[in-house]
Amino acid sequence: MFNMLFVSGTAAAQNIVTIDVATVENQINGSIYGACIEDVNHEIYGGLYDQKIFGESFEEDYQNITFNDFDTYGGNWSGASSKQVSAEANDGAKLLYNTPLTDGSVEVELKFSDPCESAALIVRTTNAQTGADNFDGYEIGLNALTHEIILGKHVHNWQPIGNTPATFSPDEWTKLRVELAGARIRIYVNDATTPNVDYTDANSPLLSGKIGIRTWRSNVSFRNLCIKTGEQWENLSFDGEVTQSGMWDIFRESNTAQFSLDTENAFNGKQAQKIVYTGGSGKAGLINGGLNRWGIAVQNGKTQELENTGTSWIKFPFSFTIIRIEAIKTAVKEINTKKINVYRQGDDFILTYLENIKSITLYDISGRQFANMTAKPYIYTFSTAGMADGCYIFQFSGEEKESVKVMK
Repeated sequence: MFNMLFVSGTAAAQNIVTIDVATVENQINGSIYGACIEDVNHEIYGGLYDQKIFGESFEEDYQNITFNDFDTYGGNWSGASSKQVSAEANDGAKLLYNTPLTDGSVEVELKFSDPCESAALIVRTTNAQTGADNFDGYEIGLNALTHEIILGKHVHNWQPIGNTPATFSPDEWTKLRVELAGARIRIYVNDATTPNVDYTDANSPLLSGKIGIRTWRSNVSFRNLCIKTGEQWENLSFDGEVTQSGMWDIFRESNTAQFSLDTENAFNGKQAQKIVYTGGSGKAGLINGGLNRWGIAVQNGKTQELENTGTSWIKFPFSFTIIRIEAIKTAVKEINTKKINVYRQGDDFILTYLENIKSITLYDISGRQFANMTAKPYIYTFSTAGMADGCYIFQFSGEEKESVKVMK
């Protein structure tokens, strides 16, 4: 229990409010949701509902890479080849190799374009999340403005160890190599035979973790990233799939699917993610990153899946369920919980269906035929212009007939 003292007016009248924090007067309903007013972007987002999925229409003009052997933590990454990757200027975007390294050597070449500050190797990295200092590890970088080697330590903060002058040209490829042996870190720039920096961490050294690359407010390219734990160097590959939306990552357990962006026959809006089954068995799908790519909280064992459609390929307007594909006929049978869908979008009805639908007929409630259309592949947009308010029936004809009742 504590007291709060409020002073108001020139007379300094005292009003005492006593709060007993041990007394629970009521409970907040768990189904209450709120909206955030964003003054910077002049919008209200989140909504008075439990919105988990963001970027549901795939309408961002965005391409990034989902890497086979690396995890991304922020930033926009693009690949020129399996040996080279570029990062746009960002406050600390990271790309981490999946396999940890204890002792050994790490080497990369890097080149700045329109340099602003620095780019780096990061080693002994653990507990990584998106954010400038949101990881534990060592950062070994090059400052393109001051022509210095940067050495620092992150323990979910920034602990500068020291900057050392070095000779290199930011707009040319510069080789950066780090040798790790216990608490000792040796740093080499270009073809130096003796270390430019030789440092031993005597203050709770970090002894194991992942290696990776990082940009700090610079457009930078990296190539020929490699590691050595014995006698031979191992070249690391930046191979991966191009992700077509900033909120979605490609998941592919085996070579069962190809991913692209459909801009001609989108399920909703201007674009939709297109997944083509290529054969075999395994898992393939899309994983939604949620608001600002902070992830989505879901109940263990509970799948949450919205409408899917298609046979030779499957379009996901929004879904973060990972689909297991055994064979295309089986997959379509399992995935399509509803074969035909009709919904309003503005002044139009949007009709989605399987490819075996040949024609669509619209009747009013008295049974009078209002319109007859030849079905286009998978989706049809029907204008409500000329329709009086009331009940109508869409009849879909293919191998079988199915009807859907709608209201205008």
